Amino acid sequence: TPAATAATNIAAKSFTANWNASAGAEKYRLTVYNGSTSVFTTETTATTFDVTGLDCSTAYTYSVVAIGGGYESATASNSISVTTQTPLISSDKTAVDFSVVFGNSAEASVNLTSQYLADAINIALQGGEPYSVSPVTINESGALTINFAPNTIGRFADIIIATSECAAELNIAISGVAIPVAPVATEATNIRCETFTANWEAVENASYTLYLNGEEKYSGTENSYDFTGLEPNTAYNYYVTVTIND
Repeated sequence: TPAATAATNIAAKSFTANWNASAGAEKYRLTVYNGSTSVFTTETTATTFDVTGLDCSTAYTYSVVAIGGGYESATASNSISVTTQTPLISSDKTAVDFSVVFGNSAEASVNLTSQYLADAINIALQGGEPYSVSPVTINESGALTINFAPNTIGRFADIIIATSECAAELNIAISGVAIPVAPVATEATNIRCETFTANWEAVENASYTLYLNGEEKYSGTENSYDFTGLEPNTAYNYYVTVTIND
């Protein structure tokens, strides 16, 4: 009777079964079980065999019968237990944040690694624009390039989803903000003794804060404002900041 030894090369869907040679044996019958059910049987003259086509994260046992001179060993070998591996995908980042001035774009990289994969890693975006990602498949490990190219001012959130057979889904959160360019203040109009109108160029999807001589005087979405109650014959200056509207 041959003696089965520990499995080697254990992967997600395969392992190598091993056993010691048995005197007088011409070949061996290897049988693999899942519980009490035989799932694989083969005959070989070697004392090792690569068992493939298994399920991930699954417990198996195997035993061997020696065959020689037209006879089989009276009993099978001892039973060896082996559990196939659980594939794992991991990344060096769990989240990526972008901030760009509207009209520009940005790129970032995320490095993916894996263990015991049974298949390639498939990459997808849950949403899409203004994000794109490449490549869309990775064999075992590699860098993803994420591009953020917003076509409007605002905040944008999405999720990169990395999947592979038997592996738990890996999610990477991505968020970005496209901020407006600084508004351009233009010349005052309607200048009177105690009043004038401050003006500035409109910015898409934005609100404004207006300052007069460094003090905040107005906050809103209009791109002009009438100052009143000013001191006659006095110099004033104004400037505007902008905030995106979510």
